[in-house]
Amino acid sequence: MNKNQLKNYRMFLAVQNTFDHNNTTWSGNPKFTETKKLLDIEIDGIEILGEDASKTTKGMTRDKNLIRNALEKKLVALAGAMSAHASITQNETLKSIMITSKAALENTKETDIVVYGKTLVKQAGAIEKVLMTEYGVTTAEIEDIKTTIAEFQPLIGNAKPEQSAINAAKRNIDDHVQQGKFLLKEILDKLMIRYQFTDITFFNEYQQSRTIVDA
Repeated sequence: MNKNQLKNYRMFLAVQNTFDHNNTTWSGNPKFTETKKLLDIEIDGIEILGEDASKTTKGMTRDKNLIRNALEKKLVALAGAMSAHASITQNETLKSIMITSKAALENTKETDIVVYGKTLVKQAGAIEKVLMTEYGVTTAEIEDIKTTIAEFQPLIGNAKPEQSAINAAKRNIDDHVQQGKFLLKEILDKLMIRYQFTDITFFNEYQQSRTIVDA
């Protein structure tokens, strides 16, 4: 939430707290009860969207980097065995596509890592038996690489869409704030007028809660 949204949200919460503590005073007023429920809905909306708006892409980026790092290690390990086999069998075509340095993969584009990983898995499938019997590669190892590729691929370039969702949440918070202010100014402020004569303590508490405090 931005500063203005947060100040209004805190004011709404103060008003809500005042109403909740004085429930027996106003609960017999149907229109008051109805409007208070509508205000509660706007407050809930701000709270829910506020959680989305406060998110950052840092967590997602960190998770993506962890998965990428794991994928790089798994691909290099498999490529090492396949490169050795290519050298022994003098298969220069297979050897030419092997990347046996993690540093090299770290400098590779995200999309290219996915393409390379799928190519490597496909090539491993063609010599799967020899990899298992002579190089210690297991079926589980290859399946794990497939799973890691599947986990990594949807994360490519996701930071911008995530930021768009955060911005949208901030815009929607404004809608709830404006509606909350309308309910207070146009209805509840007016319904509260009678209480300055019938319950001055409640009225004064309400007036205090309606004050927006800079913090």
